[in-house]
Amino acid sequence: MLNMDGEWVAAPPVPNTFVVNLGEMLQLATGGYYVATVHRVVNADTTRARFSVPYFFNPQLSAQITAVPSALPPWDRPPAVADATATHAGANRLLPVYGDNAFKSLARSHPRVTTRHHGDLVLQDGKFVMAPRAHLGDDCAN
Repeated sequence: MLNMDGEWVAAPPVPNTFVVNLGEMLQLATGGYYVATVHRVVNADTTRARFSVPYFFNPQLSAQITAVPSALPPWDRPPAVADATATHAGANRLLPVYGDNAFKSLARSHPRVTTRHHGDLVLQDGKFVMAPRAHLGDDCAN
């Protein structure tokens, strides 16, 4: 995972354990108490197999995600992050509608696929909007 100093932290294999990375919706739902993990999978030991199995549990695309109030009394609550609606040092805005955020995250993770299949969209202020016609190229002039 990427730590707050922008350095990659190794997650060496530990027998009989799992590494769990948290997602953006959990960050929104906890008001930033839990932070989405910027992560990658690298097997530095080529002599042993290492498996990465993604598992996603998501709401319906139209679900609006809001922070769930903490059951802890105020004096026992750990501080939340300064901005619960951003990750990647503020460069990635989290959108409260699950489907909007999922599409934005997919496009951010796979920019070449997005450009190829959704060239009519551009990312502006954390949301995708229709691109100005000048960005679409000659094949869309008519």
